[in-house]
Amino acid sequence: NLKSLPRNISGLKSLSTLNLSGTSKFREFPEITGRMEHLSNLHLEGTAIRELPVSIELLSGLVLLNLKDCRNLSTLPITVSSLKCLRTLKLSGCSKIVKFPESVISMEDLSELFLDRTSITEECKMLQNLPRLPASIHWILLNGCVSLEILSDVLKLNEHRLPSLSLYCVDCSKLTGNYALALSLLEEYIKNSEGRWRHFSIAVPGSEIPEWFEYQNNEGSSITISTPPKTYKNSKLVGYAMCCVFHVPKYSLPNYTHGFPYPVHELSMKSQPDIL
Repeated sequence: NLKSLPRNISGLKSLSTLNLSGTSKFREFPEITGRMEHLSNLHLEGTAIRELPVSIELLSGLVLLNLKDCRNLSTLPITVSSLKCLRTLKLSGCSKIVKFPESVISMEDLSELFLDRTSITEECKMLQNLPRLPASIHWILLNGCVSLEILSDVLKLNEHRLPSLSLYCVDCSKLTGNYALALSLLEEYIKNSEGRWRHFSIAVPGSEIPEWFEYQNNEGSSITISTPPKTYKNSKLVGYAMCCVFHVPKYSLPNYTHGFPYPVHELSMKSQPDIL
């Protein structure tokens, strides 16, 4: 039955997590009158809030903002862009949000943005090019964007040398058979990414494995290749590229792992002393 919070909540300077998820009658988040640097997790999932206060910028230590299924929320205050520590923003199920929240573009550390089941989904069907995204985004789910033709802005993400980048474009029919796109993205990623452990993945519609994959197995679900000889200069070995073709049933559902919708098929690599 909780409908509101006391106005002096800003006095809780040591508060690190505030979880109001499931309080369906909670309608108004109070104005924040003082900086709350230690509050890192704010969960408002399933509440009835219509807006967030402009003073949310005072939650300067916020890392996770969960607004999932806030069906009365239609927009975000521009001051959200001041949350420089924010890494995860969940807007899934916020059905009144109809436009991409431009206030998140300048968030330097934002790496996870969930917009599924918003009204942006309808616009997604007409999306031909990606909008500008925060520079730190490393995981992009584009399923349902059936008109998408260009992924040029994704290349700009790697100007920031991201350690990992994943794109899932299973429903993007205009990208069918565009294997040159996958190769150019991979080359750009290798050129710009840094670190010993790097990861790039992309799923696009198609029916065959590109010819530039040296080892191919058209009859089974696995393949074994030999690693380069020990005399091979390590500086020349950038990594391994793998590809597989799989069928996704029309009504199959994603496999949700720790809240993330991953495809129903997974491509993995295992190494042995002399075999990869």
